[in-house]
Amino acid sequence: STQSTWDFHSIVLRPLIILITLSIFIYPILRIYSTYSWKQNINKAINGDLSIENIGKIYGKQQDESWCMAIKVDSKVIASACVLRGDNVKVYRTGNEEPPINENEALLTRVGVLPQFHGIGYGKTLVRSCIEYAKSKNIKRIVLVTSSVQEAAVAMYKSIGFKVEKKILIMPLFNIHIIWMSYDIIPSAQTMK
Repeated sequence: STQSTWDFHSIVLRPLIILITLSIFIYPILRIYSTYSWKQNINKAINGDLSIENIGKIYGKQQDESWCMAIKVDSKVIASACVLRGDNVKVYRTGNEEPPINENEALLTRVGVLPQFHGIGYGKTLVRSCIEYAKSKNIKRIVLVTSSVQEAAVAMYKSIGFKVEKKILIMPLFNIHIIWMSYDIIPSAQTMK
């Protein structure tokens, strides 16, 4: 009886306790890492392709079909946003090509604010300016793709009037989703929040 109790403890309980203990410590570390790596991509985008030197090379090719703006502080870009007019704009965020955006729609992309400038309102100002630009080009709808990791950005988009269209679970262990959002532009009938 003592031997069988010992076997049960050593064979079943001990590994179970070790597994639970490791899970308690490893899960938060992995969650933090997944969030950190996503935020590193945003910083890389702001400091890389959204730098003043590169933004025109990347998005300027489409001239009237795209519009990018940036906020600079001491000659450094600290926030940016771009609107790409529909037709052939395709989004590759989930590993699969999503349906193309039509000619009456635009993609809001590359919205980012360096962390030390969060909470000031730069992101909201840029997004509102992009909406106004889209309205001036007779665009009827703006779509964007973000991640549930970007909780503050999702809240900001919702506060402006964007609606969640679709969520795609990409990391089930951490409950991380890619989120499609849209904003319908209805001339003079809809006011931005």
